[in-house]
Amino acid sequence: APGDFPDVNRFRSSLERFEIWKFPKLYAGQMTTLENVLSKEIPALMKILPMVEKQKAQAAQDEGNEVVEPGSNPFGAGAGLSSAQEPWAITGPMKLKYDNMFNEQKLTSGGKLTGPNAKPFMLKSCLPAEHLGLIWELSDMDKDGCLDDEEFATCVYLIEALKSGAMKEPPAQLPLTLIPPSKRSLVQTSKNEDFV
Repeated sequence: APGDFPDVNRFRSSLERFEIWKFPKLYAGQMTTLENVLSKEIPALMKILPMVEKQKAQAAQDEGNEVVEPGSNPFGAGAGLSSAQEPWAITGPMKLKYDNMFNEQKLTSGGKLTGPNAKPFMLKSCLPAEHLGLIWELSDMDKDGCLDDEEFATCVYLIEALKSGAMKEPPAQLPLTLIPPSKRSLVQTSKNEDFV
């Protein structure tokens, strides 16, 4: 339809300022180099980034920046698991949604969410502080006083389950299906307690 295409005369006058024939040509060698960077070098760098972030976090702690006491809960108050194959209740689309929420928070240089920075987000749920305190305890699986993206996902899942009425109160301990597979060796759990 005519309305879908930009005004031809305006488009022509914009292009008249550019001498397209003077633009540098693309050379096959440059394109090969670019392809190599995109397909090999950047993926190799992406594998290194977690190590760099760990080093930054360690350096920040050594300098006294954002030192968080292990096990600190902003609301006050493991044995290995044989069933690592059991699926996590947090599905891919849910994790993506929770990751977007996580990345909107004020994170440490190591990419974690401290208790004081998580507190305002959690309080928005309007759940009782004792529930939020238990959710924090359950979600901070490595007991470092911070939440990583997987721990945050568990935290939000529990908050949403309580708000929707799917749960009446937080569980006394996390069921296996709410523990991310990467953290199952950190947390003791009872196989007979299940919530999805």
